[in-house]
Amino acid sequence: TEIYTLSLHDALPIFGMLLSPLLTALQGFSPTLGGFPSQSAEAKASSARYAFNRATWGYLTTLNQGSGLPVAEVASFSDGLANTSTGRLWFYMMAAPVDSNDGYPAAITVSEASYNATCGFAGTLLDPEDPRCAKITISGMMSKSEGDDLALGKAALFAKHPQMRSWPEGHGFLVHELKISDVWMIDFYGGGGKVDVKLYSTAQPKHDVPSFPPHGGGGGGKGGGGGGKGGD
Repeated sequence: TEIYTLSLHDALPIFGMLLSPLLTALQGFSPTLGGFPSQSAEAKASSARYAFNRATWGYLTTLNQGSGLPVAEVASFSDGLANTSTGRLWFYMMAAPVDSNDGYPAAITVSEASYNATCGFAGTLLDPEDPRCAKITISGMMSKSEGDDLALGKAALFAKHPQMRSWPEGHGFLVHELKISDVWMIDFYGGGGKVDVKLYSTAQPKHDVPSFPPHGGGGGGKGGGGGGKGGD
């Protein structure tokens, strides 16, 4: 019986031939291996603005002053009058969790699933944890609105939440604004990341995400994810 042995130099080309089809298959399954397109900074900002313009509620997180643990609650908000987006976020809330006129740290998180229950994407139904089902968290300081900001915030809130007009005055509801200092988002493969706050404040709302499977366009500022009605 003859025994054949291969040197490492001879074996590498053969191993490469065997591995190539496997890598191709993996690339079709995993975007991180397949060189999928990424979003431009402008597209990220537009997509984040779109999500907060479409959503009308989210999970507001603050820190419990006694335990120091995070506490979350459902909170309605508005980023402007109907069919407009200011890039600012107003809330109509009762007593603040802390006694401070300077405001307190808070974060609001929204999911695409909240305004698009099936998280539809290219004819598919996605679980809310799927990276393509957008999730955005905006952090900053929550503070009471005064003067012109009070009137502007109340008009924005009542436009999108008309029931608030009838809420009892005796319950102490006050207009608050989350002064934005950080925006984090994930809406595609490749992991989440920060959105430029300055770009967020000036961007126009637009569902601008890479195409999947990639077939040109999308995610670079020209949209491939549904234009002004994406996610419907």
